Amino acid sequence: MRKTLVAVCIVCSAVVVAGLLKGCASEQRPLPLNSSEQTLLSSNGFGLSLGVEPSTPPVYAQTLLRALRQTKLFREVQPAEKVQGPDLLVRVERPITGNAVIPILSLITLGLIPTVTEEEHGYSFSLRSLKSSEPVVIVEYVHRGYTVLGWVAGLLNFFPHWTGDGVHYDPRFNERLKLAILTKAQEIKAVTSQ
Repeated sequence: MRKTLVAVCIVCSAVVVAGLLKGCASEQRPLPLNSSEQTLLSSNGFGLSLGVEPSTPPVYAQTLLRALRQTKLFREVQPAEKVQGPDLLVRVERPITGNAVIPILSLITLGLIPTVTEEEHGYSFSLRSLKSSEPVVIVEYVHRGYTVLGWVAGLLNFFPHWTGDGVHYDPRFNERLKLAILTKAQEIKAVTSQ
């Protein structure tokens, strides 16, 4: 009985230490790219300038702007009002955000009982020429994965398929967004050639 109690205390201590070191939230990372996806990802960018239109609330356009810059596929990505004659205008089509979860059980137990929820993160946006409102290229990338809140999340963050930094900041997430854009390369080139 005493050995069991000591083992439980050690495990609980390890969970708390991991939570303190790696945080109390963890999100599943997107899967790594396979070889054919990596080949497509090595394609050159478009050399285009983008103007990102404002959204309501503004945070959706701001995070999309940051994400498009991180793909390094475009020569310039700025808010629409700050770029002179962009090649394409970008509009947020729908917000794809995580769930608003209140971890009641985790709060009551001070994080010992984790809250686990499945969430979607990503971007849905359109690209269109200044010259014409049609055609429009719709690009959408959605990552579905679990989010864990509580002390055990700190342990998960030591594993390679989990992150405590937020999935939007994960390199795999950026690669998947870039891949979603590159799969629309022909459509994007067609819109810019009009």
